[in-house]
Amino acid sequence: MAVWAAYRDRLEGFAPGAVAVGEPSVVDYAMATDPAEPVVRRLEEAVRRTGRPAEVRGVNYGTDASKLARAGIPAVVFGPGSISQAHSADEWIELRQVDEAAAILAATIRAFA
Repeated sequence: MAVWAAYRDRLEGFAPGAVAVGEPSVVDYAMATDPAEPVVRRLEEAVRRTGRPAEVRGVNYGTDASKLARAGIPAVVFGPGSISQAHSADEWIELRQVDEAAAILAATIRAFA
């Protein structure tokens, strides 16, 4: 909220009394899931079994997973395609990537059984 307040003050300063900046309607919290969490390890193992490289790392974009993590539920962000194509005017994905991601998720779920 400190960042928002600083921008609010700056924007409202451009035209005092004529510009009003409201509070954000969506707040996305940062999250950090321990790489040792079972869901992280099992997903990583499922990815590696496909022959693909698996890298556990942080990212700098918002996700609904942050709400799960805030509630104490270990969460990961995983999906097919490239984040550089996501939510763009030219968003697309190859169906084989969707199939592969579904297989990886199914393998991860089976690992908990």
